[in-house]
Amino acid sequence: MKMNWGTGLAIWLIIFVIAIMTFVTFAFNQDVNLVNKEYYQKGVNYDNIRIERERGKADKQHFTINQEGENVLLTFDKDYFASIKVSDVQFYRPSDRREDLHLQFETNTLLVPKSKLIKGRYSLNISWEKDGEKYLLEEYFFLK
Repeated sequence: MKMNWGTGLAIWLIIFVIAIMTFVTFAFNQDVNLVNKEYYQKGVNYDNIRIERERGKADKQHFTINQEGENVLLTFDKDYFASIKVSDVQFYRPSDRREDLHLQFETNTLLVPKSKLIKGRYSLNISWEKDGEKYLLEEYFFLK
């Protein structure tokens, strides 16, 4: 069987359209993991967040992270923690937001079982309020 150029062009065009439709279907079925759902509001308040980060870095020496056995231990100095009003901890998993974990400090130590987390890279965002000022500390660590 002999094909002319018109038949070859039609076959190529059909294969191309099928490939494009397959890609579009694949793209629409992908889960979109934004860093933050409120990214616009966070962008508007970026100056405040930057100031909070600077305060957090300045007081970083009052906070420690340790991986001990089957737990992750987060600790504030006792004297420093006594003046903290509100504290929040977020284990942010960059690869999958469904694996994020939000906790709050009730004492100066927070013990998180590794069974609640998946091995891999996390961004640990600790925010607290002390003496009417907000602080934010971002630490990256790898859960073993």
